[in-house]
Amino acid sequence: MEEGLVLNLAGADTSATDFDALPPATYDATVYEVTLKETENEGKLPAGTPYFNVQFRIEGEKYENRRVFRKFFVTPKEINGEPYKAYDKMNGMLVNFFKAIGYDEAEVMGGSFSPDFEDMCGRECRITVTRRERKIDGVGTGIFDNDVSSVKPAGTPATTATLL
Repeated sequence: MEEGLVLNLAGADTSATDFDALPPATYDATVYEVTLKETENEGKLPAGTPYFNVQFRIEGEKYENRRVFRKFFVTPKEINGEPYKAYDKMNGMLVNFFKAIGYDEAEVMGGSFSPDFEDMCGRECRITVTRRERKIDGVGTGIFDNDVSSVKPAGTPATTATLL
């Protein structure tokens, strides 16, 4: 803690920090931030697998400025000497993300695409958000989190999201 810092939080309105999960729906959004990270232990992917951590900012409506996240993995062709079965599918998801935020498919799939994280920020899109219940030892907690299930170009008609 910063030395000399004294807080007076008496009377603070704790309802102002209520961040329940968003309702499942399609939202207008912008890419707010993109960072490149590495997995520590992401299920079937080995530690050190790079991924794009994308933060989306909800635009308009009553959820203005709320944030939701999605990871796009850059998977290896092989895991433990065996072909990774989802390699092409995972790459396709990454291509579709870049296309949805306005990049040219030929550029992205040209073999030497180098994403510019700053250029991605502020790009408009439509995202479909779903909800999932947190579980502890397989038991629901009544607390929900959001997942971004799809990213489409801005102006794409809304779809119906479902509660997972």
